[in-house]
Amino acid sequence: MSSSGNWDEQLASSMIGLFILFAVVALAILIWVSVRVLNTVLNGFSLAPKSKVLWLSLAGSIALAVLALLTGAAWLLVGSALCLLVLLVCAKAIELSYKPLFQREPNREELLGQVVHVDEWWQAA
Repeated sequence: MSSSGNWDEQLASSMIGLFILFAVVALAILIWVSVRVLNTVLNGFSLAPKSKVLWLSLAGSIALAVLALLTGAAWLLVGSALCLLVLLVCAKAIELSYKPLFQREPNREELLGQVVHVDEWWQAA
């Protein structure tokens, strides 16, 4: 009988260890995802600081989350999550639109005109 009790204790301790391991891995994944989300949102705001969609979705998400905490209504949390999803999608779209892949390649005349300002020199002379 004593060996059965020892086996139960070992099983319980290994299950607790496994639960702690899963909790640590889940926490690490949650931190990584949170940092990526914050990075995407900050990149979106830095590239397009006057974007009304970003500001409205951020304000809506914060307002609905505060109202959900005050009232306890679950549908307000769903609305806040949807606003957060819109914020992430728009911020990622803005971030992607500023990538060099989607930018127009400058031609030689435009680049020369922007750097040298040839028209201004000839008009001044």
